[in-house]
Amino acid sequence: MINLRYITCSDPRENVSTDDMIRLMEIDDSVEIGVQCDEVSMKKRAPRYEWFEELWRKADEELDEPKLALHVNGDWCTDFCNGKIPQEIIRWMSLCTPSLASSLIIPRIQLNIGFNLNEISPEGVAEVIRQRGFRREFIFPLNEYTEPFIRQLHEITQDFSLLFDGSYGAGMSPEKWERPIFYDIKHGYAGGLSPENVADNLAKISKAAWGWVKDNLIWIDAEGQLMKPKSRHFDVNRARAYINAALEFAKRNDGR
Repeated sequence: MINLRYITCSDPRENVSTDDMIRLMEIDDSVEIGVQCDEVSMKKRAPRYEWFEELWRKADEELDEPKLALHVNGDWCTDFCNGKIPQEIIRWMSLCTPSLASSLIIPRIQLNIGFNLNEISPEGVAEVIRQRGFRREFIFPLNEYTEPFIRQLHEITQDFSLLFDGSYGAGMSPEKWERPIFYDIKHGYAGGLSPENVADNLAKISKAAWGWVKDNLIWIDAEGQLMKPKSRHFDVNRARAYINAALEFAKRNDGR
């Protein structure tokens, strides 16, 4: 049986209470909040920048080991992959909990490559990982389009993780969950996961991943199905139900 590393809730925005985000992370140590980050929405003094500043401060004050992740998009993603990391991200990458200096407040950064493959190189990305990867996990999306780049990157370094998402962020479950492509790389799964279907999909993911990933450790990431109908407004109640359904599945199947 697979073991859940993280249960990620992605793309809450500045219209969501930071207190509600803290309450979600309090449900279980595996709960991670993934915040979408780009040069427009998260530039200094933008509404989401101010919201995120409040979120990480509260998380640091109220949680022993907060789990926040940045999902970097757009020009910021391209710049990051080329070693030109925006100052805002450099600041957030440096944050540690005062009580445990070795504990990063933002230990995982997802670089959503794909649109920019002609502007970046595996060698350049590997150098960024080498320089910035200490105690930090870099995640890249894996799909049919990015796989050739990922395979080249893997020939240079194995110090990264992969998120399977065959729907390219469209929030659609695949007909078949794929097994991991590398045994020595941590893998996550995304695509249409919801409170209603996460248990069934975890059963399918378990069959696909078991024995093919080191220590059978995976994580799951939900986004589109956590939104209120016909909107991009993050629904805290749906997120809570998704987390609890995943935890219940893991408990029943000794997956924690």
